[in-house]
Parts: sequence; structure tokens; C-alpha cells
Amino acid sequence: FGLFAGPLFHMWEKLLGIHDRPFLLRAVSRLPLEGFMILIAVAFPFFGAINAILGAFTTSFGTYIIPCLGYNMAFGSDEAAEN
Repeated sequence: FGLFAGPLFHMWEKLLGIHDRPFLLRAVSRLPLEGFMILIAVAFPFFGAINAILGAFTTSFGTYIIPCLGYNMAFGSDEAAEN
């Protein structure tokens, strides 16, 4: 849940312009977003199975593919190899 909700919360706080405010205000501002997530979970009765499949694919993607792409972007060019 935190893998998906954390960045979403940060984007929500940036949208509202409260990303640098105290934590209590940010926590209260997350409630509508959490309510929307609960609404989606109730609307789809097999959301747990769907979420498990998404988690399986995105965890492996985030663990193996994204770091390799980041490494290649940072050190893959000829200019970066000379430095």
C-alpha cells in the first residue's frame, strides 16, 4: 500500500500547496484521498486479487528494472564513462 499511496499522497500535498506544513495538517488532508481508495476497494469485490497481481508485477519492476535503467541513464553515455 505504501509503495503506491506514498507518492500519491506527496502529489496530493503538492497540489494543495501544503507539502511543507506540519504533519497533522498533511495527515488530515490525506483523508479524502483515503476515502476515495476505500470507495474503490468496496466497489470492486475482488480488488485484493487485482492488487496482488499489480503488486507482483510492479515490485519486480521497481526492484530490478528501474535501478538498471537509472544506472544506464547515469553512467551509460560516453561522456559519463570518461568522468
